[in-house]
Amino acid sequence: MGSMESIFFTDIFGRAGNSIPTLFALPLIYLIRDYYKEIKEVDFGMMVFLSIASYLGLAFIFVD
Repeated sequence: MGSMESIFFTDIFGRAGNSIPTLFALPLIYLIRDYYKEIKEVDFGMMVFLSIASYLGLAFIFVD
């Protein structure tokens, strides 16, 4: 039985939906690990990059 999240992503994004949780899982695990520490430049840069990448990815998928 698959998780509801993977079924949701597959329904919305098709075959690309299978890799979306994997693409964002590793950077998010890193950010969660450093959550209680002070935010460093690397963490801030990664958060900015992930937010821009996810926005552009979703815009590209839904607008195109």
